[in-house]
Amino acid sequence: METECLKDQELAERRGHRRIAIRLPVEIRQRRADGLYVVRTITRNLSTGGMFVELDTADFRSADRLDVELRIPAAEGVSPYQGRASCAAEVLRVQEIPAGESESDRQFGIAVRFLDKLRINY
Repeated sequence: METECLKDQELAERRGHRRIAIRLPVEIRQRRADGLYVVRTITRNLSTGGMFVELDTADFRSADRLDVELRIPAAEGVSPYQGRASCAAEVLRVQEIPAGESESDRQFGIAVRFLDKLRINY
């Protein structure tokens, strides 16, 4: 247990941005040879430097370039309107997330780094 805590602590120290556990709808778009590939999913966590999303399939690889668009809910004291935040991004890693026992329960996590500042539109 102590070793796991140290690993998590070391990873947190290497990160340049603080992550927030928040679930927001996100659309991921990637231009491929056969056309535009679009996936809609949910974030697991988010920071100003990137996000971690959950997917049912591992359709991306490290270094893939993406366009991402997050839906930002209306929030008291911030904006009475729903907004969208978008930017170019890059896949850092793809990993399997332990889920259920059957093959159909497999989930994957994608760590994504933002390449630009998020552009927010209301």
